[in-house]
Amino acid sequence: CIDDIHEQTKQLQRKFDEEHVPIYAAHDVSTKVYTMKSEATLERAQTKKRRREEKLSYLSDMTKRQHEETKNMREEDERLRENILALDELEEEEDEDLVALNMQIKSVLEKKASLRSSLKEMKEVLHNATENRDAWENRCVEASK
Repeated sequence: CIDDIHEQTKQLQRKFDEEHVPIYAAHDVSTKVYTMKSEATLERAQTKKRRREEKLSYLSDMTKRQHEETKNMREEDERLRENILALDELEEEEDEDLVALNMQIKSVLEKKASLRSSLKEMKEVLHNATENRDAWENRCVEASK
């Protein structure tokens, strides 16, 4: 009886090994393949997420830098505009001073021309007076002889 039980156990074991073990083995392999595919998919998704986060971080940093550069450029532009306005005002003042100097120079040159003309006339008057004096002296000298 025990031998029969052993024999039946062996037969059941053989039948189980022949019929059920390949099913369980195939299921185990299928499960492992599914697990590997799932892990690979998860790894790809995590890598994609990490790359996306890195890219977003990079873009965020670039945006911050560009905002800072834009702010600096606006400040520099404003400083340049203020400097240009100040230089324009200074140039206008200098232009006004230059116009005034030009007018003074013109006035001085006109006075110089007028003085030269007057000097020429005075030289002619002096020359005529000298000639007249010399002529009177000669007449006086001739008359006294």
